[in-house]
Amino acid sequence: WLTAVISTVFSSIVSVQRNILTFFAFVILFIVATAIISERKDIKAVLITYLITALLSSLNILVNYCIGHEYKWKRYSVYYMGVYKDPNYVSAFIVPAVAVLLYKLLITKSGNTFRTILYSVCCLILIVGVLATGSRAAFLTLLLATIIILFYFIIITSNKVLKFYTIGVLF
Repeated sequence: WLTAVISTVFSSIVSVQRNILTFFAFVILFIVATAIISERKDIKAVLITYLITALLSSLNILVNYCIGHEYKWKRYSVYYMGVYKDPNYVSAFIVPAVAVLLYKLLITKSGNTFRTILYSVCCLILIVGVLATGSRAAFLTLLLATIIILFYFIIITSNKVLKFYTIGVLF
């Protein structure tokens, strides 16, 4: 990958555009990240960084919603320094963060009430951000991920009351 990108960037046939340079930067970032990440704490740090970035993107979408910066008709996206990003791409970036937080909320057992409230608020902000983009595919993916996580929760939980309520929410 690296040699292909370098040869493309320095080719006399191809004019260097922003897309090629962005691709080159991401390839280098990927190589460096995979070379550095080797322990569980490193993976956790990358995951937390991803969740924070997705949360900031959702907050940017919500600010654009509040001040009326529409991408197109009733669709909102990340707007930074005069540049809009495609709402479908932004929502595809945010949806996995929602799945991670839902998993942390339902599956992992943390007795910490503050952490549970924090995850719930962050998950709500992410979901509203995804819905504000107006992406139908992201909505369906979000729905499917939620159903899968809830089914998994039904299977692993031993509390019959929680199983009953979860099945009631699903159906």
